[in-house]
Amino acid sequence: MFKEANSCLLVTLVEAVFFSLSHIFTSRFFVVKKSNNLLESRLMWLALLLMLSPVEQTLQYWRDQKQVEAFHCYLTGIEDHPAQQDEPSLYKLLYEKLLTVYLDPQGGNPAEVAKKILVEAPVVPDDAAGVAFIVAAAHANLNEFPAFFTTFYPAYQRNGEHFLAYKAKAALHLKLYERATDPAERERQREVMVTLIRKASQLEPRDTSLIKLEIVFVDEKERQEVVRSGLNKIIMGNRMVPRSEVAFYAGQAIHYELWEEANAFLDLADVWYPESRVVTANKALLKTKRSKG
Repeated sequence: MFKEANSCLLVTLVEAVFFSLSHIFTSRFFVVKKSNNLLESRLMWLALLLMLSPVEQTLQYWRDQKQVEAFHCYLTGIEDHPAQQDEPSLYKLLYEKLLTVYLDPQGGNPAEVAKKILVEAPVVPDDAAGVAFIVAAAHANLNEFPAFFTTFYPAYQRNGEHFLAYKAKAALHLKLYERATDPAERERQREVMVTLIRKASQLEPRDTSLIKLEIVFVDEKERQEVVRSGLNKIIMGNRMVPRSEVAFYAGQAIHYELWEEANAFLDLADVWYPESRVVTANKALLKTKRSKG
């Protein structure tokens, strides 16, 4: 039980001890017996807190509206995980069905896709880690983080090498990146995030959202090569991207003067989305920029 306790409790422990001591020595009705009882109750509360699982600790922070502490606590709690386990054959069909919905570039925005997933899997089997990862991602995309925390953790213990395990951790580091005020801390979170995104992309190359995330968060010195590599993955694999992201990829290719990649990508996009105004406009822009270059 104590094995599950982690360093995210340090701040809570210190705060509680100082609160206990300050309450004892500043009380107008200070008496030794009463103070001892108060200290005993505080220490008992700390002992109980130490026995909470990482998920319970995280939820406690979340209920207290301490989101940064919650994300830190959760990431600390899932650092150690057991070896990968195969998905039980009983749930492979459900997993493949949910994964198809999750990866469908024409499925709608993340919230719409999440709702479809939760309709297909309203209950998560205890031993179906892959299903749980997809359901957890759906909860996160609906900003239902308490449900995400409780669904993701047991799945992560079963299979820490799933692509969504790495993608979810990257998403949590993104939350810390967005909330960090110290430039050094923001940079640290960005670097961790990019490493996790790359690992997830290696495990599931069909997830084109990972390509976009890497382009957005990679260091500027690497971005041109990352754009080139990402576009080649899309082109060579004929991996359809959502209609709403066509302009992003075309714009990146044109900005970095990757003419061949831009042309090949837009030709594919023209097949995916016939008569698209975005594709037509970007082809015209490409022609203009290329002639000047």
